Amino acid sequence: WAHHDALRARFTRAADGTWRQEYAAADTEVPELLRVHDLSGPDARAAERAEARLTHEAHTGFRLDTGPLIAARLFTGAGRTPRLLLTAHHLIVDGVSWRVLLEDLETAYRQARTGEPVRLPQRTTSVQEWVRRLTGRTGEADLAAQRAHWADVSRHCAEPLPVDLDGGNTVADLRAVTVRLDRQRTDDLLRKVPGVYRTRVDDVLLTALGRVLADWTGRRTVAVGLEGHGREDQLFDDLDLSRTVGWFTSLFPVALDLPQGDWGTALKAVKEQLRAV
Repeated sequence: WAHHDALRARFTRAADGTWRQEYAAADTEVPELLRVHDLSGPDARAAERAEARLTHEAHTGFRLDTGPLIAARLFTGAGRTPRLLLTAHHLIVDGVSWRVLLEDLETAYRQARTGEPVRLPQRTTSVQEWVRRLTGRTGEADLAAQRAHWADVSRHCAEPLPVDLDGGNTVADLRAVTVRLDRQRTDDLLRKVPGVYRTRVDDVLLTALGRVLADWTGRRTVAVGLEGHGREDQLFDDLDLSRTVGWFTSLFPVALDLPQGDWGTALKAVKEQLRAV
């Protein structure tokens, strides 16, 4: 607990509506993280419903202001394989964080089973130190120079996207449409297409998105927001985020200029534009 600063994170809202992130002291009393639920009983369907209810409660029971923002639930019962649920608020973990936490859990479990003392690798740079150092760079020339890129890309977002009807434009109004590719098309997309064009699947997907947006909007240049895992930029030689638990992300806009022509021409243009960012 004391080694992962993000797990001690608290978020409070000020009177002006802004949010503030703080960290509880390392010696703060830790609320119960793990709860064991015995779902023994003759009715298997009732046990499944109980597990679903308790899982939902774990997912929705986080308190940003008091924490903790991670929970563990162990479901046991006669004739049932024990199941461990781990859930955490996205504010404190990302995909890399889950890898760190699960690797540590497996290491500790194996050591405990064999009677060894639990020894985990040392933690890396804390989230607090990363934020402090990153904040100190905000006025430096290399970051200030990025404003020109953001301003240039934003010009391509000035006109709204075409709509069929009037309506709200909030997260509450959001709906999702999911389309799935079959196994053969998925295999072709992941393995064959990148090989033919000597590129990555990311470039292929982004080119496809750009072409669709360009056809839909009637514009040759379309702006998209891209996201990285936030640990790819080595801004500080003396900091290491490889085992740091937290939510790291990098967001950057790209204006894709989609030339007329065949697919290969568009893909080549997108690749060159992405490399220039």
